[in-house]
Formats: sequence, structure tokens, C-alpha cells
Amino acid sequence: MLQSLQQEAAKHKEDLKKEVDCLRSDLQQARDDRDHQLGQVQSLVAEIANYKELTGKTAMEVEKTMTKANVLEVCVHTFLSLSS
Repeated sequence: MLQSLQQEAAKHKEDLKKEVDCLRSDLQQARDDRDHQLGQVQSLVAEIANYKELTGKTAMEVEKTMTKANVLEVCVHTFLSLSS
């Protein structure tokens, strides 16, 4: 009977060890997935910052061009009214 209990305890211990190993493996996979996703998020954040910078520069260039176009339009109207 004692030997039977010892065998049962040893089997239970082995089953628990396998379960712990499986949980450790799952935890490591979750950590790896988290690290991968964190890398993707950091990459996207950097990309967004770059797009924001480019968009800001483009918006300023458009504004400058519109200002120049308005000045040119005023000059053309002035020139045409003076030459008439």
C-alpha cells in the first residue's frame, strides 16, 4: 500500500512538473508576442511622427505657395489695371 501511494505521488509530481513546464512555455510565448507587438508599436509611432513632420512641412509649403500666388495675382491685377 505504501509503495502504491509513493508511485501515485511520484506520478502526480511528474504530471505537475509537466504542467509547470507547459505553463512556462506559454508564458514565454506570451512574453515573446508582447515584445514583438511592442516593437511593432514603437515602429508605428516613429512612422506616425515622421508623417506628422512631413505633413506639417507640406502644409507650410502649401501656405507659402498660396501666399505667393495671392501676391502674384494682386500684382497681375495691378499691372493690368495700370496698362489699361
